[in-house]
Amino acid sequence: MQPCYVAGRYRVYREDGSLDLDAMVVEINKERAAAIRIAQCGLMPFCPLANSVHIEGAVDWDAEKWIKGDLIVIKGFSFVQGAIYMRRGWDCPPASEGATKEYNLALRLFMPVILGGGKYEEEHMISLGERHDW
Repeated sequence: MQPCYVAGRYRVYREDGSLDLDAMVVEINKERAAAIRIAQCGLMPFCPLANSVHIEGAVDWDAEKWIKGDLIVIKGFSFVQGAIYMRRGWDCPPASEGATKEYNLALRLFMPVILGGGKYEEEHMISLGERHDW
């Protein structure tokens, strides 16, 4: 079974610069829905949002530290022939800083990239899932 890292927007800010926690819950639910689709296609989803949901205020880490940690995970995925799934909307203005870095790293590591909402999204995931029957 091929692992698949789920990437997308997480932090949503209000006009005053504060975090919009309600909008962030919407993003978490979108990631969960993407993970379900990924699993249904035979890939093993890894959801960083589910791993660290709403602990950003409980530890004294800035966004950059979280992003660095996510990039380390993606590097590990490249060693086990993992893929990355880019949730629809990650690149909508303003593009997600973290998802943009994750996407660029995946390309540099020659990882399969699945663009959520793309014309061949499901076929691509099923193809990858069938390739690795671990």
